[in-house]
Amino acid sequence: METTQKIMANRGKERPRETDYDDAVLFPHDVIEDILAKLPVKTLIRFKSVSKQWCFSIDNPNFTRQHLSNQRKKDAGFLFAYRGYNDTTGFSKEIGLCSMAENYKISRIRFSNILPQDRYNMSHSCDGIICFYGQFNIHLINYSTLEIRTLPPGILSSPHLCQYTYPDPYFPGGFIHVGLWRSPRYQLGIGCDEVTKQYKIVKVFDPVLDDFWLGNSNCEIFTLDRNPYAYWKYIGFVPYKISVTANPVHVNGAIYWFTDEIYHGNKSEVIVMFDLHRENFQAIPHPSCCSDPTKPRNTMQLVTLRGSLCLLERLIDESELNLWIMKTCEISKVVTWENTHFLKFTRQIGPRFAVAENKDGEIVTYDWEDQGGQMFAATTFIDSLVPLYGQRVQHIDI
Repeated sequence: METTQKIMANRGKERPRETDYDDAVLFPHDVIEDILAKLPVKTLIRFKSVSKQWCFSIDNPNFTRQHLSNQRKKDAGFLFAYRGYNDTTGFSKEIGLCSMAENYKISRIRFSNILPQDRYNMSHSCDGIICFYGQFNIHLINYSTLEIRTLPPGILSSPHLCQYTYPDPYFPGGFIHVGLWRSPRYQLGIGCDEVTKQYKIVKVFDPVLDDFWLGNSNCEIFTLDRNPYAYWKYIGFVPYKISVTANPVHVNGAIYWFTDEIYHGNKSEVIVMFDLHRENFQAIPHPSCCSDPTKPRNTMQLVTLRGSLCLLERLIDESELNLWIMKTCEISKVVTWENTHFLKFTRQIGPRFAVAENKDGEIVTYDWEDQGGQMFAATTFIDSLVPLYGQRVQHIDI
């Protein structure tokens, strides 16, 4: 009887469920953040819907930097831009990205229905951000978050409409007036200002005037922030003739460029550094191979490896690579180059390839083989939460 009364007395009291406990009771939130910072971006995007606190933490810039630091300790992935085989005109009707990240499994995203047709090129990746840029359009893309931001046209680097007048062959004395768009020849680099932690897109270009490309290189900078009306800032003339055919690379708060092999006057100036905080250019020493007249510049490529600037030199038969790494003395700040690796392959290496170092210290290279399209650019990349303040697109695997 006494037992029955106890049961009846406790019947109205519900046992607490595990889900009623706040997560702070189970784990301190800073511990949860440390765990979350080690997870892939796709997982974190789903976890933002767990609670407002988790969403706020994942969107926090400090968490983004912590997550980025953890991702840099992992093996870098490879990212390739490709266009369809039928795009013979250069205007990409089918364009996409192919990634090799997790155990080098291939996944693809097609942007044909999102990006307007253009003659696109792709920049090197900086903290997961890449840039598709063409004659008329510039698009920033974070492959991990599938966020895209379209940048406005530049101040002096926008396409220029040139007017032509020809005699009409069918009507004597008549004329035909034709207007054609001419775009400045330009090259883009993306980097992070290590002082302000802001990402900047640097455009070096040769302006167009009356259908002629002017000889002096110019520079504009776009700073990535929340302002939807942000615009390019014109820096002015560049004291070096920058190559617009070789991709620059970002290393430790600076973007490095090749000078133009033909039109730059001082042949002793081969590599130029652009400081993203001071926003100025400066020539730096280069490896001895750059001074060899028998070695053309198009066999060389600037890359980042081990947190340092490197130069890859393809040898004559294109099945061998020399790897040069830049060393800077911490005391004297003297820059030297060291030939650290000689890589030999069983077949020729194409002009577009990416190189990385895995956790075991091995140098890994990958160039495009037939993956269902024409590859036109390659870069290494890491998983990243860095926001572009643009719009997310739907993931389309093909």
